[in-house]
Amino acid sequence: MKVYAGYAGGASFEGGFVTASNLARLLRAEEGANVFQNADIVLEDEDTPSQYRNMTVVKASELQQPHGHLGAYHPVIPVDISPMRFRVLVPLEAAPECVDLAFARWRERFARVWDRLPLRVGLIGFPRPVPYQAVVEAARNVEDALVKGEETWQVREVERGSGAVALRLRRKDGRETLRMVPVDLPDGRPDVFYPYVAVEEQKPRFPKDFQHPNGQVYCHVTDLRPGDGVKVFPARVKTLFMESAAARFDVAPPRYLEDWAAMREVWGLLQRVAPSQTALQRLRSELARLEKEWGSPEGVPEDLWRDTLRGLLVHHLEAKGTPLEALTEAAVQGTLQWALDWHLTAMKERGG
Repeated sequence: MKVYAGYAGGASFEGGFVTASNLARLLRAEEGANVFQNADIVLEDEDTPSQYRNMTVVKASELQQPHGHLGAYHPVIPVDISPMRFRVLVPLEAAPECVDLAFARWRERFARVWDRLPLRVGLIGFPRPVPYQAVVEAARNVEDALVKGEETWQVREVERGSGAVALRLRRKDGRETLRMVPVDLPDGRPDVFYPYVAVEEQKPRFPKDFQHPNGQVYCHVTDLRPGDGVKVFPARVKTLFMESAAARFDVAPPRYLEDWAAMREVWGLLQRVAPSQTALQRLRSELARLEKEWGSPEGVPEDLWRDTLRGLLVHHLEAKGTPLEALTEAAVQGTLQWALDWHLTAMKERGG
Protein backbone atom coordinates (compact mmCIF):
# COMPACT_ATOMS: atom_id res chain seq x y z
CA MET A 1 0.00 0.00 0.00
CA LYS A 2 1.51 3.31 -1.09
CA VAL A 3 2.14 6.23 1.27
CA TYR A 4 1.75 9.72 -0.16
CA ALA A 5 1.88 13.34 0.87
CA GLY A 6 -0.92 15.29 -0.73
CA TYR A 7 -2.31 18.76 -1.26
CA ALA A 8 -5.83 19.84 -2.16
CA GLY A 9 -7.41 23.27 -2.07
CA GLY A 10 -4.37 24.78 -0.36
CA ALA A 11 -4.50 22.26 2.53
CA SER A 12 -2.01 19.45 3.09
CA PHE A 13 -2.55 15.90 4.25
CA GLU A 14 -0.15 16.13 7.17
CA GLY A 15 1.56 12.89 8.09
CA GLY A 16 0.59 11.33 4.79
CA PHE A 17 -2.29 9.07 3.94
CA VAL A 18 -2.88 5.74 2.27
CA THR A 19 -5.52 4.80 -0.27
CA ALA A 20 -8.26 5.99 2.08
CA SER A 21 -8.30 8.95 4.43
CA ASN A 22 -10.64 10.92 6.61
CA LEU A 23 -10.84 14.00 4.42
CA ALA A 24 -13.43 15.65 6.66
CA ARG A 25 -10.64 17.06 8.84
CA LEU A 26 -9.56 19.25 5.91
CA LEU A 27 -12.93 20.93 5.48
CA ARG A 28 -13.67 24.45 6.60
CA ALA A 29 -16.73 25.01 8.75
CA GLU A 30 -18.85 26.13 5.79
CA GLU A 31 -17.74 23.34 3.43
CA GLY A 32 -19.27 19.96 2.76
CA ALA A 33 -17.96 16.67 1.37
CA ASN A 34 -18.84 17.70 -2.21
CA VAL A 35 -15.82 20.06 -2.16
CA PHE A 36 -13.60 17.09 -2.99
CA GLN A 37 -15.78 15.67 -5.77
CA ASN A 38 -13.74 15.86 -9.01
CA ALA A 39 -11.20 18.08 -7.23
CA ASP A 40 -7.52 18.01 -8.26
CA ILE A 41 -5.29 16.38 -5.65
CA VAL A 42 -1.52 16.67 -5.92
CA LEU A 43 0.30 13.53 -4.78
CA GLU A 44 3.97 13.12 -3.97
CA ASP A 45 5.46 9.63 -3.59
CA GLU A 46 7.25 9.61 -0.22
CA ASP A 47 8.96 6.26 -0.90
CA THR A 48 11.14 7.89 -3.57
CA PRO A 49 14.26 9.92 -2.63
CA SER A 50 13.48 13.63 -2.60
CA GLN A 51 15.73 14.47 -5.57
CA TYR A 52 13.82 12.01 -7.77
CA ARG A 53 10.28 12.63 -6.58
CA ASN A 54 7.56 13.34 -9.10
CA MET A 55 4.38 15.26 -8.44
CA THR A 56 1.18 13.64 -9.70
CA VAL A 57 -2.19 15.32 -10.11
CA VAL A 58 -5.22 13.07 -9.71
CA LYS A 59 -8.96 13.70 -9.49
CA ALA A 60 -11.21 12.46 -6.69
CA SER A 61 -13.72 10.29 -8.53
CA GLU A 62 -15.79 8.91 -5.64
CA LEU A 63 -16.39 9.85 -2.00
CA GLN A 64 -17.84 7.46 0.56
CA GLN A 65 -18.52 7.40 4.29
CA PRO A 66 -18.24 3.72 5.25
CA HIS A 67 -18.03 4.49 8.98
CA GLY A 68 -20.46 7.37 9.12
CA HIS A 69 -22.50 5.53 11.76
CA LEU A 70 -19.67 6.09 14.24
CA GLY A 71 -20.58 9.74 14.35
CA ALA A 72 -24.03 8.95 15.76
CA TYR A 73 -24.61 8.48 19.49
CA HIS A 74 -26.03 5.11 20.49
CA PRO A 75 -27.08 4.93 24.15
CA VAL A 76 -26.84 1.11 24.21
CA ILE A 77 -23.71 -0.48 22.74
CA PRO A 78 -23.71 -4.31 22.70
CA VAL A 79 -20.33 -5.79 23.61
CA ASP A 80 -21.09 -9.50 23.98
CA ILE A 81 -24.49 -11.12 23.44
CA SER A 82 -25.09 -14.83 23.92
CA PRO A 83 -27.46 -17.07 25.90
CA MET A 84 -24.85 -17.28 28.67
CA ARG A 85 -23.35 -13.78 28.72
CA PHE A 86 -24.81 -10.36 27.98
CA ARG A 87 -22.51 -7.34 28.11
CA VAL A 88 -23.61 -3.86 27.10
CA LEU A 89 -22.46 -0.28 27.61
CA VAL A 90 -25.22 2.07 28.73
CA PRO A 91 -25.25 5.55 30.28
CA LEU A 92 -24.64 5.21 34.00
CA GLU A 93 -27.87 6.98 34.91
CA ALA A 94 -29.84 4.28 33.06
CA ALA A 95 -27.94 1.28 34.46
CA PRO A 96 -29.95 0.79 37.71
CA GLU A 97 -33.24 0.70 35.80
CA CYS A 98 -31.73 -1.89 33.43
CA VAL A 99 -30.86 -4.07 36.44
CA ASP A 100 -34.33 -3.55 37.92
CA LEU A 101 -35.92 -4.73 34.68
CA ALA A 102 -33.60 -7.72 34.24
CA PHE A 103 -34.23 -8.81 37.82
CA ALA A 104 -38.01 -8.48 37.45
CA ARG A 105 -38.04 -10.46 34.19
CA TRP A 106 -35.82 -13.21 35.64
CA ARG A 107 -37.95 -13.50 38.77
CA GLU A 108 -41.09 -13.73 36.64
CA ARG A 109 -39.94 -16.07 33.86
CA PHE A 110 -37.43 -18.29 35.68
CA ALA A 111 -39.47 -18.78 38.85
CA ARG A 112 -39.71 -22.54 38.27
CA VAL A 113 -35.94 -22.99 37.89
CA TRP A 114 -34.63 -20.18 40.11
CA ASP A 115 -32.42 -22.59 42.07
CA ARG A 116 -30.37 -23.83 39.08
CA LEU A 117 -30.52 -21.04 36.47
CA PRO A 118 -29.39 -17.98 38.43
CA LEU A 119 -29.11 -14.45 37.11
CA ARG A 120 -25.68 -12.95 37.84
CA VAL A 121 -25.35 -9.20 37.41
CA GLY A 122 -22.19 -7.12 37.38
CA LEU A 123 -22.64 -3.35 37.32
CA ILE A 124 -19.46 -1.35 36.66
CA GLY A 125 -19.50 2.44 36.53
CA PHE A 126 -16.54 4.49 35.35
CA PRO A 127 -15.73 8.05 34.24
CA ARG A 128 -14.44 8.68 30.73
CA PRO A 129 -10.74 9.12 31.68
CA VAL A 130 -10.49 5.53 32.97
CA PRO A 131 -8.77 3.35 30.30
CA TYR A 132 -11.27 1.03 28.67
CA GLN A 133 -8.87 -1.90 28.92
CA ALA A 134 -8.97 -1.51 32.71
CA VAL A 135 -12.78 -1.60 32.54
CA VAL A 136 -12.65 -4.83 30.52
CA GLU A 137 -10.33 -6.40 33.08
CA ALA A 138 -12.62 -5.25 35.89
CA ALA A 139 -15.58 -6.87 34.10
CA ARG A 140 -13.71 -10.18 33.92
CA ASN A 141 -12.80 -9.98 37.60
CA VAL A 142 -16.41 -9.21 38.52
CA GLU A 143 -17.64 -12.16 36.46
CA ASP A 144 -15.20 -14.46 38.23
CA ALA A 145 -16.39 -13.18 41.62
CA LEU A 146 -20.03 -13.78 40.71
CA VAL A 147 -19.49 -17.44 39.82
CA LYS A 148 -19.61 -18.91 43.29
CA GLY A 149 -20.50 -22.48 44.10
CA GLU A 150 -23.60 -24.22 45.32
CA GLU A 151 -25.16 -23.34 48.68
CA THR A 152 -27.64 -25.15 50.92
CA TRP A 153 -30.66 -23.16 52.11
CA GLN A 154 -32.98 -24.46 54.79
CA VAL A 155 -36.75 -24.59 54.28
CA ARG A 156 -38.48 -22.68 57.08
CA GLU A 157 -42.06 -22.72 55.84
CA VAL A 158 -44.05 -24.08 52.89
CA GLU A 159 -47.45 -22.72 51.92
CA ARG A 160 -49.51 -23.93 48.96
CA GLY A 161 -51.59 -21.29 47.23
CA SER A 162 -53.51 -20.95 43.98
CA GLY A 163 -51.22 -22.50 41.39
CA ALA A 164 -48.02 -21.70 43.32
CA VAL A 165 -45.99 -22.63 46.38
CA ALA A 166 -44.51 -20.01 48.71
CA LEU A 167 -41.18 -21.08 50.19
CA ARG A 168 -39.64 -19.25 53.12
CA LEU A 169 -35.96 -20.15 53.15
CA ARG A 170 -32.97 -19.38 55.36
CA ARG A 171 -29.97 -18.42 53.27
CA LYS A 172 -26.35 -19.23 54.02
CA ASP A 173 -25.87 -15.79 55.60
CA GLY A 174 -28.65 -16.51 58.12
CA ARG A 175 -31.24 -14.17 56.60
CA GLU A 176 -34.58 -15.35 55.31
CA THR A 177 -35.95 -15.00 51.81
CA LEU A 178 -39.23 -15.81 50.07
CA ARG A 179 -39.63 -17.67 46.77
CA MET A 180 -42.89 -18.02 44.85
CA VAL A 181 -42.72 -21.10 42.61
CA PRO A 182 -45.53 -21.79 40.09
CA VAL A 183 -46.58 -25.44 40.21
CA ASP A 184 -49.43 -25.45 37.66
CA LEU A 185 -49.20 -25.17 33.88
CA PRO A 186 -51.17 -22.44 32.05
CA ASP A 187 -53.93 -24.94 31.26
CA GLY A 188 -54.33 -25.80 34.95
CA ARG A 189 -52.57 -29.17 34.94
CA PRO A 190 -49.93 -29.83 37.62
CA ASP A 191 -46.38 -29.11 36.46
CA VAL A 192 -44.40 -32.30 37.07
CA PHE A 193 -41.42 -31.31 34.91
CA TYR A 194 -39.76 -28.11 36.17
CA PRO A 195 -40.43 -27.18 39.83
CA TYR A 196 -37.97 -29.67 41.32
CA VAL A 197 -35.14 -28.83 43.71
CA ALA A 198 -32.06 -30.77 44.77
CA VAL A 199 -32.30 -31.77 48.44
CA GLU A 200 -29.94 -33.17 51.04
CA GLU A 201 -31.89 -36.41 51.41
CA GLN A 202 -30.05 -39.58 50.45
CA LYS A 203 -33.13 -41.47 49.22
CA PRO A 204 -36.48 -40.49 47.63
CA ARG A 205 -39.26 -39.95 50.19
CA PHE A 206 -42.33 -39.11 48.09
CA PRO A 207 -43.88 -40.55 44.91
CA LYS A 208 -42.73 -37.64 42.73
CA ASP A 209 -39.14 -37.74 44.04
CA PHE A 210 -36.44 -39.19 41.81
CA GLN A 211 -32.74 -39.88 42.13
CA HIS A 212 -30.17 -38.89 39.51
CA PRO A 213 -27.62 -41.53 38.45
CA ASN A 214 -24.96 -39.54 40.32
CA GLY A 215 -26.94 -40.05 43.54
CA GLN A 216 -28.54 -36.59 43.87
CA VAL A 217 -32.18 -36.70 45.03
CA TYR A 218 -34.67 -34.21 43.57
CA CYS A 219 -37.93 -33.28 45.29
CA HIS A 220 -41.00 -31.54 43.88
CA VAL A 221 -41.51 -28.23 45.70
CA THR A 222 -45.02 -29.27 46.78
CA ASP A 223 -43.46 -32.07 48.84
CA LEU A 224 -40.90 -29.95 50.68
CA ARG A 225 -41.13 -29.86 54.47
CA PRO A 226 -39.75 -27.38 57.05
CA GLY A 227 -36.19 -28.37 57.90
CA ASP A 228 -35.33 -29.71 54.44
CA GLY A 229 -32.04 -28.54 52.98
CA VAL A 230 -32.32 -27.24 49.39
CA LYS A 231 -29.22 -26.94 47.20
CA VAL A 232 -29.23 -23.76 45.12
CA PHE A 233 -26.97 -21.73 42.87
CA PRO A 234 -27.85 -18.22 44.12
CA ALA A 235 -28.47 -15.24 41.88
CA ARG A 236 -25.87 -12.59 42.71
CA VAL A 237 -24.99 -8.97 42.00
CA LYS A 238 -21.79 -6.98 42.34
CA THR A 239 -21.46 -3.23 41.89
CA LEU A 240 -18.19 -1.43 41.28
CA PHE A 241 -17.41 2.21 40.61
CA MET A 242 -13.98 2.76 39.07
CA GLU A 243 -12.65 6.11 40.16
CA SER A 244 -9.30 4.93 38.81
CA ALA A 245 -7.88 1.95 36.94
CA ALA A 246 -6.68 0.45 40.24
CA ALA A 247 -10.31 -0.25 41.22
CA ARG A 248 -10.31 -3.23 38.85
CA PHE A 249 -8.66 -5.22 41.65
CA ASP A 250 -11.62 -4.67 44.01
CA VAL A 251 -12.09 -7.72 46.24
CA ALA A 252 -15.44 -6.88 47.86
CA PRO A 253 -17.66 -9.98 47.74
CA PRO A 254 -20.84 -10.04 45.64
CA ARG A 255 -24.28 -9.86 47.23
CA TYR A 256 -27.47 -11.81 46.74
CA LEU A 257 -29.42 -10.34 43.84
CA GLU A 258 -32.59 -9.90 45.90
CA ASP A 259 -30.61 -7.51 48.13
CA TRP A 260 -30.37 -5.17 45.12
CA ALA A 261 -34.11 -4.48 45.33
CA ALA A 262 -33.79 -3.90 49.08
CA MET A 263 -30.94 -1.46 48.49
CA ARG A 264 -33.00 0.50 45.98
CA GLU A 265 -35.87 0.71 48.46
CA VAL A 266 -33.52 1.95 51.17
CA TRP A 267 -32.28 4.72 48.89
CA GLY A 268 -35.87 5.76 48.15
CA LEU A 269 -36.53 5.92 51.89
CA LEU A 270 -33.38 7.99 52.45
CA GLN A 271 -34.48 10.48 49.82
CA ARG A 272 -37.75 10.95 51.67
CA VAL A 273 -36.48 11.29 55.23
CA ALA A 274 -33.00 12.88 54.89
CA PRO A 275 -33.10 16.59 55.77
CA SER A 276 -30.30 17.49 53.34
CA GLN A 277 -27.54 16.20 51.08
CA THR A 278 -25.00 17.25 53.69
CA ALA A 279 -26.71 15.07 56.29
CA LEU A 280 -26.36 12.03 54.03
CA GLN A 281 -22.70 12.73 53.36
CA ARG A 282 -22.01 13.11 57.07
CA LEU A 283 -23.87 9.90 57.86
CA ARG A 284 -21.89 8.05 55.24
CA SER A 285 -18.58 9.35 56.58
CA GLU A 286 -19.54 8.48 60.14
CA LEU A 287 -20.55 4.94 59.18
CA ALA A 288 -17.24 4.41 57.38
CA ARG A 289 -15.31 5.76 60.38
CA LEU A 290 -17.27 3.55 62.76
CA GLU A 291 -16.61 0.38 60.77
CA LYS A 292 -12.92 1.25 60.46
CA GLU A 293 -12.46 1.88 64.18
CA TRP A 294 -14.58 -1.04 65.37
CA GLY A 295 -13.31 -3.49 62.78
CA SER A 296 -15.70 -6.10 61.43
CA PRO A 297 -19.25 -5.62 62.82
CA GLU A 298 -19.40 -9.42 63.31
CA GLY A 299 -17.04 -9.00 66.27
CA VAL A 300 -19.31 -6.48 68.03
CA PRO A 301 -22.28 -7.55 70.22
CA GLU A 302 -25.37 -7.28 68.04
CA ASP A 303 -27.38 -5.14 70.48
CA LEU A 304 -24.52 -2.66 70.89
CA TRP A 305 -23.99 -2.42 67.15
CA ARG A 306 -27.71 -1.94 66.48
CA ASP A 307 -28.11 0.74 69.17
CA THR A 308 -25.05 2.61 67.89
CA LEU A 309 -26.38 2.62 64.33
CA ARG A 310 -29.81 3.76 65.52
CA GLY A 311 -28.19 6.65 67.39
CA LEU A 312 -26.33 7.75 64.24
CA LEU A 313 -29.53 7.74 62.22
CA VAL A 314 -31.35 9.81 64.82
CA HIS A 315 -28.47 12.28 65.06
CA HIS A 316 -27.83 12.80 61.34
CA LEU A 317 -31.24 12.20 59.75
CA GLU A 318 -33.57 12.98 62.69
CA ALA A 319 -35.36 9.74 61.76
CA LYS A 320 -38.01 8.23 64.00
CA GLY A 321 -40.78 5.66 64.04
CA THR A 322 -41.08 3.10 61.26
CA PRO A 323 -38.50 4.75 58.95
CA LEU A 324 -35.96 4.70 61.79
CA GLU A 325 -36.48 0.99 62.43
CA ALA A 326 -36.31 0.17 58.72
CA LEU A 327 -33.09 2.15 58.25
CA THR A 328 -31.58 0.64 61.39
CA GLU A 329 -32.21 -2.87 60.11
CA ALA A 330 -30.75 -1.90 56.71
CA ALA A 331 -27.65 -0.51 58.43
CA VAL A 332 -27.19 -3.72 60.46
CA GLN A 333 -27.34 -5.75 57.25
CA GLY A 334 -24.99 -3.38 55.38
CA THR A 335 -27.65 -2.43 52.85
CA LEU A 336 -27.74 1.20 54.01
CA GLN A 337 -23.98 1.61 53.51
CA TRP A 338 -24.25 0.03 50.06
CA ALA A 339 -27.08 2.41 49.08
CA LEU A 340 -25.08 5.46 50.20
CA ASP A 341 -21.88 4.37 48.47
CA TRP A 342 -23.53 3.52 45.18
CA HIS A 343 -25.99 6.38 44.83
CA LEU A 344 -23.78 9.16 46.21
CA THR A 345 -20.42 8.11 44.77
CA ALA A 346 -21.25 6.35 41.52
CA MET A 347 -24.60 7.84 40.53
CA LYS A 348 -23.87 11.29 42.01
CA GLU A 349 -27.50 11.48 43.06
CA ARG A 350 -28.88 13.90 45.57
CA GLY A 351 -30.96 12.98 48.58
CA GLY A 352 -32.98 15.00 51.00
